[in-house]
Amino acid sequence: MFTGYPVLSRISLLLIETVVTIFSYIFANYVRNRLGLSTDVYWKEYWNLLFIIIIIWGGLSEYFEAYAGSAFKSGRYQSSLNSLKKEITIVFRMVLFGCPIVYFISLVIGNFTEWIVPKSLVLIFGVINFSMLSTEKILVSKYIEYHRKKEKNIRKVLVLGTGDVAKQFLDSIDNKQVNVLGLISKEGQSGREEYFGYKVVGYSDSLEKTLHANYIDELVIALPAKYLGDIEEVVSLCDREGIPVRIVSPFFKNLLSKSRTELAYGLPNIIFSPVERNDFEMAIKRIMDIVVSLTVLLLLLPFLLIIAMFVKFTSEGPVFYKWRIMGLNKKHFVSYKFRTMVENAEEIEKKLRTQNTNEMEGVYFKLQNDLRVTPVGRILRKYSLDEIPQLYSVLKGDMSLVGPRPVRIVEKHELENWHRRRFCVKPGVTSTWVIMGKNKISNFDDIAKLDLDYIDNWSLWLDIKILFKTIPIILFGKNF
Repeated sequence: MFTGYPVLSRISLLLIETVVTIFSYIFANYVRNRLGLSTDVYWKEYWNLLFIIIIIWGGLSEYFEAYAGSAFKSGRYQSSLNSLKKEITIVFRMVLFGCPIVYFISLVIGNFTEWIVPKSLVLIFGVINFSMLSTEKILVSKYIEYHRKKEKNIRKVLVLGTGDVAKQFLDSIDNKQVNVLGLISKEGQSGREEYFGYKVVGYSDSLEKTLHANYIDELVIALPAKYLGDIEEVVSLCDREGIPVRIVSPFFKNLLSKSRTELAYGLPNIIFSPVERNDFEMAIKRIMDIVVSLTVLLLLLPFLLIIAMFVKFTSEGPVFYKWRIMGLNKKHFVSYKFRTMVENAEEIEKKLRTQNTNEMEGVYFKLQNDLRVTPVGRILRKYSLDEIPQLYSVLKGDMSLVGPRPVRIVEKHELENWHRRRFCVKPGVTSTWVIMGKNKISNFDDIAKLDLDYIDNWSLWLDIKILFKTIPIILFGKNF
């Protein structure tokens, strides 16, 4: 899939949406004033409400996966009609859920201040925002369609290769965005003039002559891994000609890793790591971990003390369960959860494992009707309240708000080799498994696959979306 010339990135689209929302808010205040609904309070005093709206709208946009439809992607082109309908539906849901949330937050803040937000302001804003965002979606969709149809945005390429790798590449591209002028056959291959419906326009031993005869935006090298050692001369030639090179090979897929280049000790280095790490984004993720975990712990401190009292006085044993788990790069550390089981639960677990009573396939041990769980513990587990003390581990830096589900040290011997790539990032308090329905997945391999998919597709937006989807699970105990 070609993404070298995206029409509009998703970040750009979200930025446009934010600007439209700001104008919607300003216009809503103007309309409210014209209707005579304002009293002695002017709309300029509500800028703090606009800040709340932007945060809520951004979170809901990620939660509902706005701009995820084919009409807004920079890769393979499809009809935008269905995607446009989906985006407008998402706008409706954002406004429908967002306005009550914003008003509720304003009421909570108003209990501690003299700040009062009129209902009419929120209502008028909702109507105007839906209208303006829907119009924005239509205009953006039309612009993308127009932009993609313009001939100057179609990339002209030559493909070096006539085998299976070339065929896979040619089958994956979009002819509305990429114009393949022809194939370049390797020297010594058969004298066929056509492969997969594309003409052979040259051979690798006369590549320079072929490049001079064709104006192209890019040369695509689509060769099996065994030929990768022969491409240095090709890349050097294209570098002299000023032509970008794209290398397509199953070799890179098999690495299952991200790479970066750097100059060290006077020599060029290629570093392959299990996860792509952007220092700036990782810093933002860490800041978000600290701010959210500290805020939640401080706000819920009285509530946590009440939970601790219930745990202490309703069953024998300590208040906290010391959870010995494996973290980043398999480092061992202790995290804490509210104790939800009887004091000798781990000893009982060893006996239960020998009796093949585990309802979970693989590493984790789980029983639906676990007699080790205390009455209070069952309530805490239903609403995931036992997990809150783990925020202390997030604050320390041993864990993150979002990441793969932790594995206990005693379970490490159950792990298969491919499971261990989960340890290239910090474990999380919540994860993809949690929002997918942790009681619906009974195979650890499926959990590991979800975790690896999270690692391979990680972004700050993905973390925000998972956090937002975790909230109703906590409030309503949906995954219990």
